Amino acid sequence: MKKSTSNLRKALNIVSVLLVTAASLSLFGYTVLTCASPSSDNVFASALHEFVSFPGKVLEVIESKEIRDIPSTFEATLVSDTFNRLENDVFGLMSLFDRE
Repeated sequence: MKKSTSNLRKALNIVSVLLVTAASLSLFGYTVLTCASPSSDNVFASALHEFVSFPGKVLEVIESKEIRDIPSTFEATLVSDTFNRLENDVFGLMSLFDRE
């Protein structure tokens, strides 16, 4: 009796893993289908699209004219003495550039 219960549990575990895998693949397929449609208004789809397109944006920045045109005489220097003349703390910096 104990052996049949053990086999039943193994079978139920295998079936449950297969069901969860199938559900996960189905959700993934639906998400890809939603992101692939040009008229997608889904917030999750747009967030996923931004996440997936991030490596492409990094490559675009690396290959951009602004990065390639840095003179070879440019050297990054390390500042040994620090200074802080700001009245308020700065929690983040952002730079913007125009696309051509």
